[in-house]
Amino acid sequence: PHRCGACDSCGAGTSAAVREAPFRTGQPVEHREWGAGTVSVVEADRVTVLFEERGYVTLDATISSESGLLRPA
Repeated sequence: PHRCGACDSCGAGTSAAVREAPFRTGQPVEHREWGAGTVSVVEADRVTVLFEERGYVTLDATISSESGLLRPA
């Protein structure tokens, strides 16, 4: 619902109202199985996290947040 002013959608004037994302880029997070990670990409429906041992993993943002699978560290 708020223009960030930094993404392609804002630059093109095509940003759409979306619910607030449960994660933000650069945020440290904790995964139940893979441990500590850092959010690298946030999209409307998914989040990509860099885990030291596992590498980059893309997860459904809503499921990860609501289930507690991925939580802020």
